[in-house]
Amino acid sequence: MSDNKKIENKELKELMKALRADPSEENMLNLLKAAAVSKFIVPVDGKEGDYRFHAVSDAKDRRHMVVFADTESFDKASQGKAQNGVLAGFEDILDVVAEEKMGLDGFVINPGTDEVLFGKDMCDLIREQISPKDESVKVGQPDHWPEKLREMTMEFFKIDPDIKKVWIQLMRRMSDDNLNWLIVVESDLEGEREQYLMDSFRSYIVPYLDGLPPLVVSYRVDFAKQVIKDLDPFYGRKI
Repeated sequence: MSDNKKIENKELKELMKALRADPSEENMLNLLKAAAVSKFIVPVDGKEGDYRFHAVSDAKDRRHMVVFADTESFDKASQGKAQNGVLAGFEDILDVVAEEKMGLDGFVINPGTDEVLFGKDMCDLIREQISPKDESVKVGQPDHWPEKLREMTMEFFKIDPDIKKVWIQLMRRMSDDNLNWLIVVESDLEGEREQYLMDSFRSYIVPYLDGLPPLVVSYRVDFAKQVIKDLDPFYGRKI
C-alpha cells in the first residue's frame, strides 16, 4: 500500500456484518453514519494523477469500484502480491462513482468477504444529501411587475404614515432555484414597532405579488443595505 497507515475500522466492519444479517433501514443508517467518517483503502494501478481503479462486474455486467474497509481485507485480497492502494474518504469514493467517464454503477466494500454494495442510485442520493448547499442568492429586477403592485403600494403609504421608502426586488435562492420577492422597508421605527410595520405591509401586499412569497426586511439589515445601495426605491413618500 502506498500509505503505511494501518486501517482497522472495527465499528464499520461490525455494522457491515449487522447489515448483511439484517438489511433494515436502521442498520443501513448506522452504517452510513460510520462510513461517512471513515477512511477506506482503494486498490489502484498506475501512478498519482493517473490512477486506474479496480472494479468487479456482476451477472448483468454492472461495474462496481472495489474499496476495502481495513488493511487485513486489502492484504488478503492481494494474495501476497504487491498491490498499491490509496486512502480515500467516503465522499471521495462517491465523487469517483459520480464521474460519468468512469462508467461505474456503484462501489463495493470488501468484496468476497463481508461485502456491502452501494449502487449508483444510492450513491447519487447520498452524495446529494451530504454535499454542501449553495446558500447564495441572486437579486435583481423582474421581467415585469405584478399588475396592481405599484398602485396598492401607494395605497399603503396613504394608510400608514410611518413607512418612508420601499424597495422591491426578485430574489432567487441558488440552493433550490426558488423565487421570492425581497421587500426592503425604511421607516423611523425600531424594534417591535418596526417589525409590526413590516408584518403589516407583508400581509397587505401578498395578494398583489402574483403568488410569489415575500421576504420583508428592514433597511438596517446588512444584506438589505447591499441590495438597495445605488438602487432607486420602488416607491417613496413624497416630502
